[in-house]
Formats: sequence, structure tokens, C-alpha cells
Amino acid sequence: MKKAVGLAVVAFLLVAAVVAWDYLRKEARHLEEVRKLQEVVKRLTAERRVAQVVVSDRTTDLAGNTVTHLDFIEWDRAGRPLSPIIATVPGTEVYFEALVIKFKREYVEKGDLLRGASLILFRRIFGSSQEPRVGIPIDPQAEDGIPRIYRVDEKPSPFEVNLWQRFWYYADHPEEASKLGVRVIQCEAVGGRLQANRVYELSVEADGGLNLIPTTPGTE
Repeated sequence: MKKAVGLAVVAFLLVAAVVAWDYLRKEARHLEEVRKLQEVVKRLTAERRVAQVVVSDRTTDLAGNTVTHLDFIEWDRAGRPLSPIIATVPGTEVYFEALVIKFKREYVEKGDLLRGASLILFRRIFGSSQEPRVGIPIDPQAEDGIPRIYRVDEKPSPFEVNLWQRFWYYADHPEEASKLGVRVIQCEAVGGRLQANRVYELSVEADGGLNLIPTTPGTE
């Protein structure tokens, strides 16, 4: 009798151990799936600073038109500031124009080395009372397709150089751009009525475009 009871206890313990092991295995797998999902969400919602705008003053010219005085500071990939562009922009609103390449979300989800985040190439700053084509150039050296942020930080990959050099070709041929993993390739401009003595941040979403956000309190 005691032997039978002992065997039953052993059998029970073995079954309990198997059940517990199976539970822990499934729980570990569930936690790993949750972790991977969180990583995907993090990559898709990630946002990085690409430039800072420091508005020193807003004045009026002799004709009574609003003029904004600002410093535009772009950041390289390592988070180092480049030489500022000091600009005086006519108009009540100031706009920052850039070429933007957004990649397919599956590449962003995986954190792909080349296509894991949108690429930005700033072109110019212009005001609401002037035509964009006569605005202040941000990166005149980029005529060869290599943004100065890549010149400073690291040698750009042939993949990136090709995208910049043939930007408008791919914009006009989305089927060709798609083969390279590009979801959207276009020109974007963000702007607003910038206040004097205020700092703004230009940021880009991992799978999106440009944002302009004030980072200091307004005084107007």
C-alpha cells in the first residue's frame, strides 16, 4: 500500500513538474513575443532630433513687413552640431524644406541597418512673403547628392548616395523606388510663426516625416 502511495506521489510530482515546465516555457515564449512587439513599436514610434532653430529676434523692415532672425543648427548622426546657418527670413511664417525618404515599415520594424529610419536632406529656409526658390540654401554642398551630415560623420553608403543623386527619378518612378524598400520619397516643408527668444526643434519620425516643436516657453 505504502509503495503504491509512494509511486502515486512520484507520478504526481512528475506530472506537476512537466506541467510547470510547459507553463514556464509558454510564459517565456509569451514574454519574448511581447518584448519583440515592444521593440517593433519602439522602432516605429522613435523620433530623433535633426536640427535646432534659435530665434533671436522678430522685427519689421522699412516697409513694415515682419522679419525673423534665427540660427539654424543641424545635427550629424552622432548628435554633434554642425556650423550654424545665420538667417534673416522675411514673412510672418518661416518654413524649412527638406527632401525626405521614408522606407517600408517592415524595414523599420526590423531595425534594418540602411532602411531602419527615414532619411532627411535639408534644402532651404524661406519665409511666407518670398518664393521658396529664392530662399536661403541650407546645404549647397549637397548638389552632388551627399548631405553634409554624412560628410562630417561618416562616409555614406553607395545605397544612400544613389538615392540622393537620383532622388527625383525615384520620386517619378515609385515602382523603382519600391524595389529599394522606399515607401515614400518626396519634398516636405514644415513651418510656423516663430517667436522671438525661443528655441525650436526639428525632428523626424522613424517611419514618418518632419516635425517642428517649440522646446522653450513662448513670450508673446
